[in-house]
This record gives sequence, C-alpha cells and structure tokens, in this order.
Amino acid sequence: SSAVYMSTDSGSTWSELSTITSPYATADITLDPTSPEKLFVKGVIGTASALFMSTDGGHTWTKANSSSLLFPTSIVVNPKNPQEIFAGDSNGLEVSEDGGSTWTNQSNLASLWYLTYIPGNSGATLLGSAGVNMYSSADNGKSWAEADPGTSYLFSESIAIDPNQPTTLFMYGVDGFPLSRSTDAGATWIQSYSGTASYGVVVIDPG
Repeated sequence: SSAVYMSTDSGSTWSELSTITSPYATADITLDPTSPEKLFVKGVIGTASALFMSTDGGHTWTKANSSSLLFPTSIVVNPKNPQEIFAGDSNGLEVSEDGGSTWTNQSNLASLWYLTYIPGNSGATLLGSAGVNMYSSADNGKSWAEADPGTSYLFSESIAIDPNQPTTLFMYGVDGFPLSRSTDAGATWIQSYSGTASYGVVVIDPG
C-alpha cells in the first residue's frame, strides 16, 4: 500500500493519514528526532525505490530530487545536527547537509543495505551492512572499516540501540540468522539467541 497510517493510542487503532506518490508502497519511516513534523519514508515499487520527505507530520510528501539516490534502503538523521541526513543506497552512502533537499555520494562501498547512527562521547559511529559484511565509520561516512572481520551477517536488517547504554546493540539478519548482541558499538558480536525464526524489527523497551 502507498498509504501512511497513524496511531494515537499506542498502536491499538490506526487511521490512514496520507499516501505517497502511487504506485510506490511505503516502507521504513524515519522521524527527525528534533522535529516530529519532519518525516522520511522509503517508497518501493518492484525492484526500485525512492525517498520521500514530509514537513507537516506526514500529511503531504515530496520526492527527493537526486540522480545519485538510486535505491535508498535506510535513512538516519543526525540527532545533534538534523540538517545532516544519511541514506544507505545501492550506490553506497548518500549524504544530505541541507535537511534532505540535495544529496551527494560519500562512500567507496558498492552498497549499504542497513544504516545505523550510534552516538558516543568521543563522536558518533555509523554502522552499515554491505552484503554479508558489516562496516563502521567514525567520520560520518567518509571512510569505512570492516567490523568483526570474517563474520557473516547475512544482510542485517534491523539494529536496536540500548537507550541506557548506547554501545550495546542488538541485530538480526535474514533467513534465520541468529539474534546477536554487541557491547562495543558494533565492533564485535556474539550470538544472543539461536532460534531459526526470521525476525521483523528489533526494538528495546526503554523502561
């Protein structure tokens, strides 16, 4: 569906808020942590995708105008500088310095399928998956190093950050990949659950 839905009762009921440009289907909504009226959503159609942005809480949407955004896969907003936005893409890492109006490619990686922004006292870390490998960047995506070399992550699709301990992360991958945990901001991982089920999204109860 190309519709965006909203709940005002903690998810008990939902109502349609708006639709993005048809025939795109909505996926992966990201909120600006400093401005809840500003949203980003990935629109998918077949094997193609596009990035849409809203500045009125999701009532209306505009498509990002960028020739370098080929297949956006995930979007993260710098919570300390919301004008700085990162998008994982089939073209590598795309970066916007003006709140999403314009984008430039800033990575020598062939692709980034899932992207996470990890705040830290000495600076932030970007964590991204590329195929079966995990990479980290300490300079906003200008350079990348393989995290936990030799470990296969099977296209990690969801990473949750412990709100009380930002260096503790939980991650899952596709096709029965075990739930894994990192206590060093993604540098190394250990298996946390060995079941064979595939997971949807990993979340942490802040309470």
